[in-house]
Amino acid sequence: MERSYFATLLLASVVLLIGASGCSSDSKQNGVLQGKIIDQPQEQSSNVESNLPSSYKPPINARLSYMDQQNQIYEEFGSLYRNLTLDLEGLNNKEITEQEYLEASRETLREYKKLKERVFLLNSPEEYFPFHERVLRAYTLEILSMQYDIGAHEAIISDDLDEALSLHDKSTSYAEQAQMEWDSASAALKARPKEKASTSSCTCDYNTYDCADFNSRASAQSCFEKCGGVNNDVHHLDADGDGLACEWNN
Repeated sequence: MERSYFATLLLASVVLLIGASGCSSDSKQNGVLQGKIIDQPQEQSSNVESNLPSSYKPPINARLSYMDQQNQIYEEFGSLYRNLTLDLEGLNNKEITEQEYLEASRETLREYKKLKERVFLLNSPEEYFPFHERVLRAYTLEILSMQYDIGAHEAIISDDLDEALSLHDKSTSYAEQAQMEWDSASAALKARPKEKASTSSCTCDYNTYDCADFNSRASAQSCFEKCGGVNNDVHHLDADGDGLACEWNN
């Protein structure tokens, strides 16, 4: 009876642990890293493409390819997370055994390691280096957290409750550190230096500017009109649709 009560208590805390590690299942469904790295994969991979002077930008397709691959990897990570959460719910509801949950966790761990290897092998453009390194650290910490979580469940099966608690504490600590790395990766992506837009360099292929990127309202208006005005406000510079770009920005 004591073991059963302890196991239930530990499993309840593991639910909180998984929720804290990376992000919630809902946010993972929205793309990497909603609130962590990338809110909307397709838009974000486009939005970061005109931020640096052309003299040292890699080819646009290289940057797009890099972000697309990062998003794909994280979507797979989110899928693994959701499946493991369902397994944990099944364990709590006695729909699967502790041993079956352990096997599912071990398989998830193997897949986590494959995802980390894919991130490691990505050819990161120079301006993404700080972001890239933080993402790698986040995956490393996720893996460590999972390893200790598996050890905790193995200890439960062996009736070594003290060891289970110790391993669970370590798993929680690594999960918290992973969360901090996801947040740091998000901050690193947002902190990349941004090039001021001009009429001559204004691109209309995708949404990449906001009003703060223009030196004046006149240059914002020129870019707005170059892209097609109200009929193609690709950068969302005319919030009220009256044909005047950035009119609320002094």
